[in-house]
Amino acid sequence: PNRHVLVAEILDTDSPRAWELVSEAYARQAGEFFTKTDLVIVRRIFLSHEPMVLHHAAVIAHQIAARHPTLAVELICTADFGANPRATHDFFMWLAHRQTIPTEVITKPQWEILIQRLARLRELDDHWVRAFLKKAVAESPAEVIKMLQARLVEDARSFEFRTLRRDRKGAGLALLSHSDGITILRDFLAWAVHQQVGRNLAMDIGSTVSGLCGKYGPDVLGLLLELLSGGTQAHVDVVASVLRSAHQTFVLEETPFIRQALNQAEVVSEQAARDLSSALWSATVTGGSGGAVGEPFKEDLDLKAHSEEVLKGLSKLDPMCSFYSDLIRHANENIDRQAREKKAMLEEEE
Repeated sequence: PNRHVLVAEILDTDSPRAWELVSEAYARQAGEFFTKTDLVIVRRIFLSHEPMVLHHAAVIAHQIAARHPTLAVELICTADFGANPRATHDFFMWLAHRQTIPTEVITKPQWEILIQRLARLRELDDHWVRAFLKKAVAESPAEVIKMLQARLVEDARSFEFRTLRRDRKGAGLALLSHSDGITILRDFLAWAVHQQVGRNLAMDIGSTVSGLCGKYGPDVLGLLLELLSGGTQAHVDVVASVLRSAHQTFVLEETPFIRQALNQAEVVSEQAARDLSSALWSATVTGGSGGAVGEPFKEDLDLKAHSEEVLKGLSKLDPMCSFYSDLIRHANENIDRQAREKKAMLEEEE
């Protein structure tokens, strides 16, 4: 009954240790324990920049969310997400978990606050941060794009932030599932082109597009061809960045697109065509191969067979000719390396 007097005496020192003790005490209580007087202190706990205090704040948020999810969101919106990565992980776990905090209790201004404050995190790789962002894309995609643009600009200036992690196999943050997804992505790519005019490509646009959309499908490829029709090196730079983050089997599955893209890039310049070829090469060789030691990897055999098939009937002047010839050489080098490995193993056994 006299806990408020006791807490007030402890907090008179206003020391980090005092706040650690008080926040731990509240973290050990049930959600219905909090009164209006307690909430005055709890609000101050969420405003702390001390890592251990915020650790306890994350526990308190879960307790409050069980009965008052709206209040839990309000408190989390005031927390410092950069002070304690573990606490931030927990905050976004509650926000992303529908049974803990239903999506509908988060107001539009709160979506904006939470999304924009993510812009200051060093990286967005945490599982629950990404789960929250996926919900945010469904609810407020324009705000997510605004936040990512801020990160890209800052990263280009100082390399302080990592861009959104690519997703070469899944659906990313499912931007294209949103009714306005295509329009939003088109506007984002146009913004990226504008950012590249007159400067070297400093932004990892491709990682962001991959993180937003996942494995590229017809919608993304259509936008890339549309972008190439702009006819400048800035357009080519952005498309090349996006293709650099394509899935590893992209060149096996999207030959018609590659033909159109390289032809359009060649209209800009020979260098533009080489830039696109380099990006596609990077996407193909990134990710590695797997199989039995000493035996050719399936990925290399498939790449060689496909490239040989594409080359049939191509003119040597066709920009695809040089690209697929390089892929055959790459596959052959890997196959030969495995053969040498097998020979060495057999000699060692003898």
